[in-house]
Amino acid sequence: SSNGMYDIFVEELSGSGSVIWSQTYNGSGNGNDIATDVRVATNGEVYVAGTYYKDATDSSNAIVIKYSAAGTQRWVASYNGSGSRNDAYSSLLVSGATVIAVGTCWSTSNQYDMLTRRLDTAGTTIWTTTYDNAGLADGAVSLSFRSGSLFVTGGVQTSSTAYKIATWKISPSTGAITTTTLSSSSSIAMD
Repeated sequence: SSNGMYDIFVEELSGSGSVIWSQTYNGSGNGNDIATDVRVATNGEVYVAGTYYKDATDSSNAIVIKYSAAGTQRWVASYNGSGSRNDAYSSLLVSGATVIAVGTCWSTSNQYDMLTRRLDTAGTTIWTTTYDNAGLADGAVSLSFRSGSLFVTGGVQTSSTAYKIATWKISPSTGAITTTTLSSSSSIAMD
């Protein structure tokens, strides 16, 4: 942007590379706003997940932005964790009338928690689920639907020097975590 910070930029191109439409999103704090995932629904609507800078007190909030198939911004849904600091979505899933985003949120214990949030296609929050393993840093990086269940994968910090891969099985209708599985290894690597 003109103030030297990042803005979220979304552009649709034709098959020949011509610009059909483009949009820029600058958060209310004129700070760094970053997209981490983009999904296109079967009807051509575009959903963007990431984080935006709000202000010096609240820092960054997680964000989902919806654009029409023609590139008109329809709504913005943000999430501010209980600790009011650095919250962000890392991955997004769009299926029918369901939009689910996962990432991290800053908690009142001054650590990151796993964040999973379900919205409808109008931007209304259906449910929000957070997970804190041991009062340390936790977060989600990917998600998928299988056999009627939502599976979220990420990492949890189990001690000051140890991390494990975590998979949460979550009810798509209620957001309740039905199973948490941690890797047996204390090392972690995710993409």
